[in-house]
Amino acid sequence: MKQITRIFARTVPLIPLFLLIGSCQKLAEEDTVDAPVSLKISTRAPEEADIHFPVCIYAFSSKGKYIDRQQIASNEEEMNFRLPEGSYRLVALAGIGEEYIIEEKPQLDDVIRIADRGYAKTPLMHGMADVTLKGKSAKAVITLGYAVAAVHVNLSGIKDADEVKVSISPHYPHLSLAGKYSGDGTKLEADCTEDGEGNWRAGPCYIFPGSASKTVFSITVIRNGETQVYGYTYSGAPQANRPFNATGTYNGVLDISGTLVAKGWEEPIDVNFTFGEKGDEDPLPDDPEENGEIPAAGTIWNDCIVVGADHVTATGADLLLLSMKEWRGKAADAEQLIRDYSVNGIGEWRLPSADEARGMRKIFLGPKLRALNARIVERGKNESEIAIDRRYLCKNEKVYYTFQFAEGKNIIRAGTKTTYLIRVVKKYRFTVP
Repeated sequence: MKQITRIFARTVPLIPLFLLIGSCQKLAEEDTVDAPVSLKISTRAPEEADIHFPVCIYAFSSKGKYIDRQQIASNEEEMNFRLPEGSYRLVALAGIGEEYIIEEKPQLDDVIRIADRGYAKTPLMHGMADVTLKGKSAKAVITLGYAVAAVHVNLSGIKDADEVKVSISPHYPHLSLAGKYSGDGTKLEADCTEDGEGNWRAGPCYIFPGSASKTVFSITVIRNGETQVYGYTYSGAPQANRPFNATGTYNGVLDISGTLVAKGWEEPIDVNFTFGEKGDEDPLPDDPEENGEIPAAGTIWNDCIVVGADHVTATGADLLLLSMKEWRGKAADAEQLIRDYSVNGIGEWRLPSADEARGMRKIFLGPKLRALNARIVERGKNESEIAIDRRYLCKNEKVYYTFQFAEGKNIIRAGTKTTYLIRVVKKYRFTVP
């Protein structure tokens, strides 16, 4: 019967490879001592892990020299290395098929390359362990994690196109067996397929992480032999072990959302942007100056973000303010973190309710959120932009929940061990001077 071992790091299943060592015949090798040791290896994986066999395990000397390579085709199989006593670096790779190029007998610093168009259709998993073989027995655990990002693209509303292509750049072209990414940035180029109703999809495309702080999206639409290219630059990058899922509308908002998350992957990265003839701008009102006007939603007033106004009269309004300051912490620590916060004489801030969180998400979505973040940056005060790819805390009575500034995201109950972003709100009566 298949044995199942459940080991988790954050939300990522860990695949342990247990190495049991006993005596065997001597095999001479550099960087080792003479006493022979046998390594018996078996795999045990959680049910949730989607491991692509075979799993290849490489043994390197303490100086990174190739010693041997073995592979197993399933969880039930075992393998045996026959090595002299000494210190070794063990590297495990899962999903390493024809899409990935690697030397037959690589050194530890040699690299793995993706063969076709900058992406693969099979996710690569990588893990390492150091082991010293001495005496009759020893044990080591290799933890496998995804070494790639999973990119999905879903575009709708392009009903008159003959072809749609998408490219994402730059991302690393190489991963060394030692686990280091390197090389000049390369580009993912994928053809989208249509479902007959104007929806174009590509993916999953597996790529190594982004190699720059920004990512360039390029969408090519071909109609009647004419080509139109739409571009957008996102202030972020694909990351290993995280989905990068795009769902969008032509001439509307293109959302990178997390609805296609596979088991074993961490929380996805979300990006919103617009492409098409109308462009990408949906400006917010100007920040209020000393003109006596009631601050509008999306403006920055008195070092606070204005979410909205209620009970508006000729003399004033009740403003819902969102803090410029941002914290990081667990739900249990949130109240302590925000307790003494005050800005320009305004105190007694609190976590937003779930209804307030929903309202803020509707107000600050897509172009309006980008415009607000640009305004925050322009202030030059080293203040944090509002994140799209992270969850913020909110609270109903005594229960903590989390939300994101992204369309299609549910408000869910907060975990006890996860670190979240925190911004606070304040209802404030603004009086016209």
